[in-house]
Amino acid sequence: MVRLLGSTWEPSENADRPSTRSDLSIVGSRTIDVFDYLVFAVFGVLLAAVVIVVVTLGQLPGQIARKRNHPQAAAINVASWLGIAMGGILWPFALIWAFLKPLPTAASGGDSTRESSSPLSADGQAQLAKMQTQVDSLQAALNKLDAK
Repeated sequence: MVRLLGSTWEPSENADRPSTRSDLSIVGSRTIDVFDYLVFAVFGVLLAAVVIVVVTLGQLPGQIARKRNHPQAAAINVASWLGIAMGGILWPFALIWAFLKPLPTAASGGDSTRESSSPLSADGQAQLAKMQTQVDSLQAALNKLDAK
């Protein structure tokens, strides 16, 4: 009968007896050596590196949004962390959102009309006046038909 002791195969003292589970156990006969400590250290470093990468990627869209003074920076930060928690599915959307600026609306105090942001030229004003007279004449014709 052969029994595993340490890292070599040595014959057992009871070769005539059938082997039992304890005879083949390597846990009881092996101690932790330097290589095991080295493997634990490598796994610890890898785990720390993964945590650092995940935290850095989770913070990235929020930091970009704050740096660009995005009005929805807090929501982008939340979307980024939710994206990381969901396995990275929503994270690219948060990153793209951090680079986009929302368009100003009339409710937020911004002007949504084009003519207030750029003055019309003389030709543009003439065309506008001509179209206004056409609209007025069409409105008068419509009112005339409604009266009949």
